[in-house]
Parts: sequence; C-alpha cells; structure tokens
Amino acid sequence: MPNIFISENTLHVELHGAEKFWALSGGWRIPLEHVTAARIDDHVRKDIGWRGAGTGTWNFGAGTFFKRGQRQFVYINVKKQTAVVVELTGEKIHRLILGIDGGRPAAQALIDQLNAR
Repeated sequence: MPNIFISENTLHVELHGAEKFWALSGGWRIPLEHVTAARIDDHVRKDIGWRGAGTGTWNFGAGTFFKRGQRQFVYINVKKQTAVVVELTGEKIHRLILGIDGGRPAAQALIDQLNAR
C-alpha cells in the first residue's frame, strides 16, 4: 500500500518498490488547495474506468485510468481495502482513488485530515 500522509499543506502519495512497477509512477504530491472533495466509495469497482498506463485486474488497480475523458490515479485492492476518492482541481489528474488499509475508520481519518485544512 502506498504511504499516504499530509504535511506542509500537501497530500503525499508515495510508492515504493514493486508499487512503482505496478503503477508506473513514483507517486504524487498534491497541494491541499487543489483537493476539492474526499469521500469513501463502496462501489469503486464500477467507477475506475479503463486502464491507461499501469496494472488492472478485476480486484486490483494501479496506475492511470480514464473515465469519461478524465484521468484518475488508482492504487487499490478492492477486496482488501476501503476506497477513498479524492477529487482534484488544477492538476493533470482529476482524482485519486486510493485503497486504505484498516477499514472505514482509517479511511474516514484520512478524509477528516483532508477536510480539516
């Protein structure tokens, strides 16, 4: 799972080792002012779109996916993780779809941090 944290008004999504390989990315640094909304999505499997660069299977997505002409960065195992969708503005991607270990409480904690800015 990517290392996801907030520091100095920036959302960090850091990928390491094989995660970089699967996603074809090293991660993202997003200024919090570019985050417009964050939510838990229990139906993310239907919302990922079609795969661009990266890896996609029925239960796992990593990399760039496209939906209705919008670019999304995805890193999630839909069977094992809770999906947090982070909507963005002013970035080359429109949203992050991230799998969070620890269930809904851990996912809600990230959302609360994003909304506390």
